[in-house]
This record gives sequence, structure tokens and C-alpha cells, in this order.
Amino acid sequence: MNDKLPLTHGDEFIWACSSGDISFAKPKWINLIIDKIWEYPNRTFLFQSKNPECFLQYKFPPNVILGTTIETNRPYTIYSKAPPPEKRFRDFCLLDSPRKIVTIEPILMFDLNILATWMKIIATERIYIGYDTKNCNLIEPYTFQVKELCDQLKDFTKVKFKYMKFNGL
Repeated sequence: MNDKLPLTHGDEFIWACSSGDISFAKPKWINLIIDKIWEYPNRTFLFQSKNPECFLQYKFPPNVILGTTIETNRPYTIYSKAPPPEKRFRDFCLLDSPRKIVTIEPILMFDLNILATWMKIIATERIYIGYDTKNCNLIEPYTFQVKELCDQLKDFTKVKFKYMKFNGL
């Protein structure tokens, strides 16, 4: 067996196709990558897409984590060409995968109870949260709002922080 890929432990993973969203890749290419992953059952891999519907066409090994980005529960269509957050949420719920993560980055203004409920329904094993790293003047929540969200999320999953900033209380 080819052991060139590093072993993974705990929260570590090898991010497959990290340089682009796999929803734009040819299925033939993704299937070749998945076939290779089957050869490494003692390593954990991540596939992430802003269009989780694309995952439905593949059979992933059990050592794969599927991830999506859901920056808010609100339908801000001016910031992204990705499917609306509610569609991403619904599509991600359809996936028959025991291992899921969500990235809430860049976090946008949200409705606390709705977004927290979505994350609980998805049953993520962890959630990454971060503010806008590119200073795009997005509609970001205040720090206290993000803290409230994190407090609710920590009741049922791990919360990992990415780029955080203090933007007022």
C-alpha cells in the first residue's frame, strides 16, 4: 500500500480538493479521488462544497467527512453565487453520512434560534465559525450575537474558531 499520505488523528483530516468546490469538478475526477480514499481507511478525509446537493451523486467511504458552508439562515443573495442558505441546509440534511461539519464563515447576520436549530438538525460533529477575512464590508453580527450562537452550539457539538474579531457590543 502507498503510505505517502499522513496519518490523521482526532480532529485532523486531509482536505480533498481544497483548492476548489467539487460541485464544479467532473464526476469522473471525484470518483477517481474517492476510489483512492478507499485505499486509506486509517485516514480521515474532508470534502466541502457550498452546493451540498453535489454530494448526493457519490458513494463516500466511512472515513470521509462532508462539509458545507452556511454563513447565515437569511437569504442574502448579493454576497454569493452559491445556493441560498436554506437550500444548502435542506440538501445537507438529505445526505446519508454520519460525519458532517459546517463552516459559518464569513458569518453574516442571522436569526439565532433558526441557525442554531439548523445546526442541531444537521447533527454536525463540529462547526467552524469566523468573520470576514477579506474586509468586504459584509453585514456581520456583533460579537455578543456570535457568542450567544456559540453558547447554544456548544450544547451539542464542538465549535472551532477561525478568524474572529471584536466588532462592537
